[in-house]
Amino acid sequence: MVVHHETSSFAGGFDLTSPSTTPAATTDLPLLTIPIRNNNNLQYFGSVKIGSGGKDFNVIFDTGSDKLWVPSIECTSSVCKAHHRLDSTTFNPDMTHSSLSYGTGQVETKNGTDSVTLISAGQRTDLVESSVSGGGITDDSRSTFEYPVSVATSMTSKPFVSLQKIDGIFGMSQGSQFSQQHPLYSMYLSNDTAKEGELNIGGVNPERAADGVVVPTNWHDTQTPGSWSLDLVDIKVGDQRLGICTPDDPCTGLVDSGSSLITGPPSDVEKILAKIHPTCGTSDPAPPVTLIFKNHAGEEIEYPLSSKEYTIDFRDTNECQVGIGPLNMGHKRWVIGDTFLRRYMAVFDKQHNRVGFLKSKHDDETVGAVTRGLNGEHVVLEAGLSRTERIRRLGNQFLN
Repeated sequence: MVVHHETSSFAGGFDLTSPSTTPAATTDLPLLTIPIRNNNNLQYFGSVKIGSGGKDFNVIFDTGSDKLWVPSIECTSSVCKAHHRLDSTTFNPDMTHSSLSYGTGQVETKNGTDSVTLISAGQRTDLVESSVSGGGITDDSRSTFEYPVSVATSMTSKPFVSLQKIDGIFGMSQGSQFSQQHPLYSMYLSNDTAKEGELNIGGVNPERAADGVVVPTNWHDTQTPGSWSLDLVDIKVGDQRLGICTPDDPCTGLVDSGSSLITGPPSDVEKILAKIHPTCGTSDPAPPVTLIFKNHAGEEIEYPLSSKEYTIDFRDTNECQVGIGPLNMGHKRWVIGDTFLRRYMAVFDKQHNRVGFLKSKHDDETVGAVTRGLNGEHVVLEAGLSRTERIRRLGNQFLN
């Protein structure tokens, strides 16, 4: 498959030509850029304004879930009080409730709608009610927009009491209202806590892409309705394929910006961990780990990660961790989290139910993920835990 693209400028647009088997879509889109802050290479979050008075909330932009939720003023526990809480006269409850599980914790919410504004670079732009035309965003926006909002009436202590800089979750799954309104967007994650990433609505920032390439050469069709789950063909360590996915026993890989790690079935992950080790400030590299996905044409496309790229270097605590861990999400279900998404910027295309990957451009490509202790809390690095348990907790914190 060949994808042709042109970009006149970052602000000017994103010219997208779809595969011949999909109706052609050409868009000339404005780009709305939302800064994404880096919390110790474990979570990535930005700011939104919600409700009457436009109160600011820090939320994780999470492609693995579908709800926007923040703490409610009705929640008076010490956990809730450690965060911003929504007290909005414009919140309109719909009389339904939800229970959300996040690996090490749980949140109870009541659901409704309220006005929501994304905090973008240099401006504040209301979420637009978009007509989908060629996968893009039209200008038929209103000054305020009612958006599904859930408010947490209770939150467990772990992990939320430790994540005081982060208030809640902004779900951006394929089935979310966000993806319905903004059917084309990309996420660039920084590999250094001293630098910001970006959520780009309507396209890709060529300054964040290696060689300025802004349209993926390969697109990968989603496999599960409502989620960004792809056909994971296999995983290689060095030159050796592990054979963990077969036509008779296929794997799926959920592209999940709300998960810190690449995670998978414990027995399969152990095969990887037995062959690799973290590399922080060492000249003894471990073999690369390569994820193999099937593209739109049915071809196998490889995405390698070097040992530095799958290692997280916690320099303030002299810890060095592999960003791959075991997590039982069901048979042959993998989660493609931030370890992968730092190296490969994801482009999400709701109109054509597909995800593409672009190699990200980082200022210093000689190192992997570096945590400098400038702006985060170490939720997972608790004294006395085994290496396996630390990895498990690292991957589980915000995994739906």
